[in-house]
Amino acid sequence: MATFLVVVLRSGPEWDSSRPMEEQSGWTAHASFMDGLVETGFIVLGGPLADGYRVVHVVEAESEDAVRATLARDPWSETHLRIDAIEPWTLRLDGRRAAPASEVQPELWVADAPAAIAFYEQALGAVVEHRVVGMDPKDVVAQLSVAGARFWVSTASASLRRLSPEAIAGATGRTLLIVDDPESLLAAAVAAGATPTSPVGEEHGWLLGRFDDPFGHQWEIGHPLVPWPPAAG
Repeated sequence: MATFLVVVLRSGPEWDSSRPMEEQSGWTAHASFMDGLVETGFIVLGGPLADGYRVVHVVEAESEDAVRATLARDPWSETHLRIDAIEPWTLRLDGRRAAPASEVQPELWVADAPAAIAFYEQALGAVVEHRVVGMDPKDVVAQLSVAGARFWVSTASASLRRLSPEAIAGATGRTLLIVDDPESLLAAAVAAGATPTSPVGEEHGWLLGRFDDPFGHQWEIGHPLVPWPPAAG
């Protein structure tokens, strides 16, 4: 049986009850900090209660002291949120589906991997999770993720038959990135140097837009507007 800690927090002296959570002062720094705790596995579940002044997190930590030490680094600690209680919780029932055992992670071959990585960080908000650099600084293999969707970027090599789109003057595939706000992401990609090839619009039950990145790879961004995949029949 898994044992977690349940943390109950309540609003602090700088919480403005007339504003939603996303409009509180310091929201961006707080949200970034909390996203980091989710990525490291510290926070398992979390969110505000309906009363508007309490928040509950289920965390995985060694002790109550460890929880307090971690949450003390939150930019909202003691100003917008204060710890009200920390209680151990033994999980006996779990209806969540297990994570899939298989995952497809495409690898994009490019002529200039460092430049491509910098572009994906700026355009897609990608995070570099792993990077290996060879003797040549441009000889790079890196794993990136966009909101948990992982892909790889590496330096093209003709001798290994790993050809970039530039080398063949074309592309052999297209990457679909599912996002909540394709309009904003397309705008960010274009601002970072991408070439838009299709404005965001409804297509076959999806909201989709497309662009070519500066390294020749084609991208499709959007999300389904109906339950997907559709029922057979």
